[in-house]
Amino acid sequence: MIEVKNPERVNTGVKKVVVDGRELESGKIQLVNDKEEHKVEVYMGKK
Repeated sequence: MIEVKNPERVNTGVKKVVVDGRELESGKIQLVNDKEEHKVEVYMGKK
C-alpha cells in the first residue's frame, strides 16, 4: 500500500519516505519480491 501525506498542504517536494515504519535515508524504495505486503508512506514538503 502506498499512502501520500501532505500535512503542510504543498504541491511539490518529498520531505521523507517511510517503508514499514522505517524512514529511508535516500528516499529510494528498494523493490523486493518477497510475496509480502508493505506499507509505504510518502510525506510531501521541503526536507
